[in-house]
Amino acid sequence: MGQFKSIVLANRYNLNLGLDWAGLPNRFPSEESAFSFANADLIISCVDVNSARVAIASYEGKLKNSVMWLDMGNAHRHGQVVFGALGKSARRQFPNVLDHYPEIAEMADSTVKSCSVAESIASQDCLINRSVATAAMTIVWELLRTGSTDRNMITVNVESGEQMTFSFPPKAS
Repeated sequence: MGQFKSIVLANRYNLNLGLDWAGLPNRFPSEESAFSFANADLIISCVDVNSARVAIASYEGKLKNSVMWLDMGNAHRHGQVVFGALGKSARRQFPNVLDHYPEIAEMADSTVKSCSVAESIASQDCLINRSVATAAMTIVWELLRTGSTDRNMITVNVESGEQMTFSFPPKAS
């Protein structure tokens, strides 16, 4: 608690996998992160406000055409991980979080802050963040190990104990 998810996750995977990733605890976009994003092959987001997802999606013109986006989101006891393309030309084959959940673009950001540990726990199951992060690492690990994945989305429900994986749509002929 009390640390940026981006830094915690980057450090965890750097230690476990011998990587050299950087966790950038900045609003998107920011001057501090512009260079890193411009050269990125993969953008990983785990944000608390929908406007951040919209900002990432609208930033695609300043990124490599081939950049992929791994987005993690969750509510109280369920969450999702969506791996897709940011570039418009690739989104039919590799849909991203806004393609699966277009209503996000119109939703207002929640401004409710939890001031205590008790409020935080009441608003979010203690295992949901870890479950979503583990599902995301399933995709990242497959990319690192084999160079590709057919996983487009993973949904997690800690209440029912279910996790479902969805493949990319079939290529149009």
